[in-house]
Amino acid sequence: MLYRKELCDLHTVAEGHLLTDIVGSCLFKSEHTLRGGLSSQQYFDIDNFILKKDAGEELATLLAGKIQMIELEENVSFTKIAFIDKPEGPINLIPLISSISHKSNKQPIIIRLNRHLILNSIKGTLVPDDVVLILSDVGTTGGSIFDAVARIWSFHAKVPCALVIFDRLQGATENLGRKGIQLFSLTSSESFINVKTKDLHQKYRKKIDKSQKMSFIDFRNRQATSVL
Repeated sequence: MLYRKELCDLHTVAEGHLLTDIVGSCLFKSEHTLRGGLSSQQYFDIDNFILKKDAGEELATLLAGKIQMIELEENVSFTKIAFIDKPEGPINLIPLISSISHKSNKQPIIIRLNRHLILNSIKGTLVPDDVVLILSDVGTTGGSIFDAVARIWSFHAKVPCALVIFDRLQGATENLGRKGIQLFSLTSSESFINVKTKDLHQKYRKKIDKSQKMSFIDFRNRQATSVL
Protein backbone atom coordinates (compact mmCIF):
# COMPACT_ATOMS: atom_id res chain seq x y z
CA MET A 1 0.00 0.00 0.00
CA LEU A 2 1.43 3.36 -1.03
CA TYR A 3 0.58 6.56 0.82
CA ARG A 4 0.69 10.30 0.24
CA LYS A 5 4.17 11.64 0.91
CA GLU A 6 4.81 15.39 1.04
CA LEU A 7 8.42 16.49 1.28
CA CYS A 8 8.14 20.17 2.27
CA ASP A 9 7.13 21.77 5.55
CA LEU A 10 4.97 24.83 4.92
CA HIS A 11 5.58 26.00 8.49
CA THR A 12 9.26 26.66 7.80
CA VAL A 13 10.10 30.14 6.56
CA ALA A 14 12.15 29.19 3.49
CA GLU A 15 9.99 26.37 2.12
CA GLY A 16 6.73 28.02 3.13
CA HIS A 17 7.64 31.28 1.39
CA LEU A 18 8.90 29.61 -1.81
CA LEU A 19 5.91 27.30 -2.17
CA THR A 20 3.46 30.14 -1.50
CA ASP A 21 5.09 32.03 -4.37
CA ILE A 22 4.94 28.97 -6.62
CA VAL A 23 1.30 28.15 -5.92
CA GLY A 24 0.27 31.81 -5.92
CA SER A 25 1.92 32.37 -9.30
CA CYS A 26 0.68 29.18 -10.92
CA LEU A 27 -2.84 28.49 -9.67
CA PHE A 28 -5.76 29.87 -11.67
CA LYS A 29 -9.50 29.42 -11.60
CA SER A 30 -10.32 27.84 -14.94
CA GLU A 31 -12.74 25.04 -15.70
CA HIS A 32 -11.20 22.42 -17.95
CA THR A 33 -11.45 18.72 -18.71
CA LEU A 34 -8.91 16.30 -17.26
CA ARG A 35 -7.36 13.57 -19.40
CA GLY A 36 -9.62 11.03 -17.73
CA GLY A 37 -12.69 12.94 -18.89
CA LEU A 38 -13.73 14.61 -15.62
CA SER A 39 -13.82 18.35 -15.09
CA SER A 40 -11.58 20.45 -12.82
CA GLN A 41 -12.10 24.00 -11.59
CA GLN A 42 -8.45 24.98 -11.15
CA TYR A 43 -5.50 25.12 -13.52
CA PHE A 44 -1.82 24.93 -12.48
CA ASP A 45 0.57 26.67 -14.87
CA ILE A 46 4.18 26.27 -13.69
CA ASP A 47 5.41 28.44 -16.58
CA ASN A 48 4.31 31.55 -14.69
CA PHE A 49 6.84 30.82 -11.95
CA ILE A 50 9.87 29.30 -13.66
CA LEU A 51 10.03 32.06 -16.27
CA LYS A 52 10.57 34.68 -13.56
CA LYS A 53 14.16 35.86 -13.19
CA ASP A 54 16.13 33.58 -10.80
CA ALA A 55 12.97 31.74 -9.70
CA GLY A 56 13.84 28.64 -11.69
CA GLU A 57 17.21 28.24 -10.00
CA GLU A 58 15.61 28.40 -6.57
CA LEU A 59 13.10 25.71 -7.52
CA ALA A 60 15.82 23.55 -9.11
CA THR A 61 17.84 23.68 -5.88
CA LEU A 62 14.82 22.64 -3.83
CA LEU A 63 13.96 19.76 -6.18
CA ALA A 64 17.55 18.47 -6.24
CA GLY A 65 17.56 18.34 -2.46
CA LYS A 66 14.24 16.49 -2.37
CA ILE A 67 15.46 13.97 -4.96
CA GLN A 68 18.31 13.11 -2.61
CA MET A 69 15.79 12.84 0.25
CA ILE A 70 13.70 10.34 -1.73
CA GLU A 71 16.78 8.23 -2.48
CA LEU A 72 17.60 8.04 1.22
CA GLU A 73 14.02 7.38 2.30
CA GLU A 74 13.31 4.74 -0.35
CA ASN A 75 16.82 3.24 -0.33
CA VAL A 76 17.06 3.70 -4.09
CA SER A 77 19.59 5.29 -6.41
CA PHE A 78 18.15 6.91 -9.52
CA THR A 79 20.24 6.65 -12.67
CA LYS A 80 17.98 8.97 -14.70
CA ILE A 81 15.46 11.76 -14.18
CA ALA A 82 12.60 11.85 -16.69
CA PHE A 83 11.01 15.16 -17.67
CA ILE A 84 7.60 15.05 -19.33
CA ASP A 85 6.99 16.98 -22.54
CA LYS A 86 3.21 17.18 -22.51
CA PRO A 87 1.27 17.49 -25.77
CA GLU A 88 -0.65 20.50 -24.44
CA GLY A 89 -0.68 23.01 -21.62
CA PRO A 90 2.38 24.37 -19.73
CA ILE A 91 5.89 23.52 -20.90
CA ASN A 92 6.39 21.84 -17.50
CA LEU A 93 9.91 21.67 -16.05
CA ILE A 94 11.66 21.39 -19.43
CA PRO A 95 13.48 24.78 -19.05
CA LEU A 96 15.06 23.54 -15.80
CA ILE A 97 16.51 20.30 -17.18
CA SER A 98 20.13 21.45 -17.21
CA SER A 99 19.99 23.03 -13.75
CA ILE A 100 18.19 20.14 -12.03
CA SER A 101 20.43 17.58 -13.74
CA HIS A 102 23.56 19.43 -12.62
CA LYS A 103 22.39 20.02 -9.04
CA SER A 104 21.19 16.42 -8.57
CA ASN A 105 24.05 14.84 -10.56
CA LYS A 106 21.53 12.77 -12.54
CA GLN A 107 21.34 12.22 -16.29
CA PRO A 108 18.09 13.57 -17.78
CA ILE A 109 15.76 12.11 -20.37
CA ILE A 110 12.68 13.67 -21.95
CA ILE A 111 9.44 11.76 -22.49
CA ARG A 112 7.47 13.21 -25.42
CA LEU A 113 3.88 12.13 -24.94
CA ASN A 114 2.73 13.36 -28.35
CA ARG A 115 4.94 10.86 -30.20
CA HIS A 116 3.25 7.55 -30.97
CA LEU A 117 6.36 5.57 -31.87
CA ILE A 118 8.10 4.48 -28.66
CA LEU A 119 11.60 5.07 -30.05
CA ASN A 120 10.68 8.64 -30.98
CA SER A 121 9.09 9.38 -27.63
CA ILE A 122 12.33 9.15 -25.62
CA LYS A 123 15.01 11.84 -25.92
CA GLY A 124 18.25 10.75 -24.29
CA THR A 125 19.75 7.40 -23.44
CA LEU A 126 17.61 4.80 -21.67
CA VAL A 127 18.81 1.23 -21.11
CA PRO A 128 17.40 -1.84 -19.38
CA ASP A 129 17.74 -1.75 -15.60
CA ASP A 130 17.92 2.06 -15.47
CA VAL A 131 16.14 3.33 -12.37
CA VAL A 132 14.15 6.41 -13.31
CA LEU A 133 12.45 9.15 -11.31
CA ILE A 134 9.60 10.91 -13.10
CA LEU A 135 9.63 14.65 -12.39
CA SER A 136 6.61 16.80 -13.21
CA ASP A 137 4.83 19.98 -12.21
CA VAL A 138 1.47 18.80 -10.89
CA GLY A 139 -0.26 15.59 -9.91
CA THR A 140 -3.97 15.34 -10.65
CA THR A 141 -5.15 11.88 -11.67
CA GLY A 142 -1.68 10.59 -12.59
CA GLY A 143 -2.58 9.97 -16.23
CA SER A 144 0.29 11.87 -17.84
CA ILE A 145 2.77 10.40 -15.38
CA PHE A 146 1.59 6.87 -16.12
CA ASP A 147 1.84 7.47 -19.88
CA ALA A 148 5.48 8.44 -19.33
CA VAL A 149 6.05 5.39 -17.10
CA ALA A 150 4.62 3.05 -19.74
CA ARG A 151 7.12 4.31 -22.31
CA ILE A 152 10.00 3.81 -19.87
CA TRP A 153 8.79 0.30 -19.02
CA SER A 154 8.94 -0.56 -22.72
CA PHE A 155 12.73 -0.20 -22.42
CA HIS A 156 12.71 -2.60 -19.43
CA ALA A 157 13.74 0.22 -17.08
CA LYS A 158 12.31 0.69 -13.58
CA VAL A 159 10.17 3.57 -12.29
CA PRO A 160 9.64 3.20 -8.54
CA CYS A 161 8.73 6.84 -7.86
CA ALA A 162 7.46 10.10 -9.27
CA LEU A 163 7.85 13.60 -7.84
CA VAL A 164 5.53 16.55 -8.49
CA ILE A 165 5.56 20.09 -7.18
CA PHE A 166 1.86 20.29 -6.37
CA ASP A 167 -0.54 17.41 -5.69
CA ARG A 168 -4.15 18.41 -6.31
CA LEU A 169 -5.31 15.24 -4.50
CA GLN A 170 -7.59 14.07 -7.28
CA GLY A 171 -6.43 10.46 -7.34
CA ALA A 172 -2.83 10.49 -8.60
CA THR A 173 -1.37 8.81 -5.50
CA GLU A 174 -4.01 6.08 -5.52
CA ASN A 175 -4.02 5.49 -9.29
CA LEU A 176 -0.23 5.32 -9.56
CA GLY A 177 0.03 3.32 -6.35
CA ARG A 178 -2.03 0.52 -7.87
CA LYS A 179 0.73 0.23 -10.48
CA GLY A 180 3.47 0.15 -7.83
CA ILE A 181 4.61 3.75 -8.32
CA GLN A 182 5.03 5.92 -5.20
CA LEU A 183 4.06 9.54 -5.75
CA PHE A 184 5.91 12.22 -3.82
CA SER A 185 4.98 15.90 -3.82
CA LEU A 186 6.51 19.07 -2.48
CA THR A 187 3.09 20.09 -1.20
CA SER A 188 -0.64 19.57 -1.79
CA SER A 189 -3.92 21.42 -1.98
CA GLU A 190 -4.91 20.14 1.47
CA SER A 191 -1.70 21.41 3.07
CA PHE A 192 -2.22 24.85 1.57
CA ILE A 193 -5.80 24.95 2.78
CA ASN A 194 -4.68 23.99 6.29
CA VAL A 195 -1.55 26.13 6.56
CA LYS A 196 -1.30 28.83 3.91
CA THR A 197 -4.85 29.97 3.11
CA LYS A 198 -4.33 33.39 4.70
CA ASP A 199 -0.91 34.02 3.11
CA LEU A 200 -2.12 32.91 -0.33
CA HIS A 201 -5.09 35.26 -0.19
CA GLN A 202 -3.20 38.24 1.21
CA LYS A 203 -0.36 38.10 -1.31
CA TYR A 204 -2.06 36.74 -4.43
CA ARG A 205 -5.81 37.09 -3.77
CA LYS A 206 -6.23 33.39 -4.51
CA LYS A 207 -7.64 30.40 -2.69
CA ILE A 208 -7.59 26.63 -3.15
CA ASP A 209 -10.84 25.09 -4.37
CA LYS A 210 -12.00 22.63 -1.71
CA SER A 211 -14.57 20.95 -3.94
CA GLN A 212 -12.21 19.04 -6.27
CA LYS A 213 -13.25 15.40 -6.71
CA MET A 214 -10.96 12.40 -6.78
CA SER A 215 -10.86 10.32 -9.96
CA PHE A 216 -9.99 6.65 -9.88
CA ILE A 217 -8.73 5.57 -13.30
CA ASP A 218 -8.21 2.24 -14.98
CA PHE A 219 -5.11 3.18 -16.97
CA ARG A 220 -5.58 0.28 -19.37
CA ASN A 221 -8.64 1.81 -21.02
CA ARG A 222 -8.80 5.32 -19.54
CA GLN A 223 -12.11 4.97 -17.71
CA ALA A 224 -12.47 7.57 -14.96
CA THR A 225 -14.83 7.21 -12.01
CA SER A 226 -15.65 10.24 -9.88
CA VAL A 227 -15.43 9.74 -6.11
CA LEU A 228 -17.82 12.03 -4.25
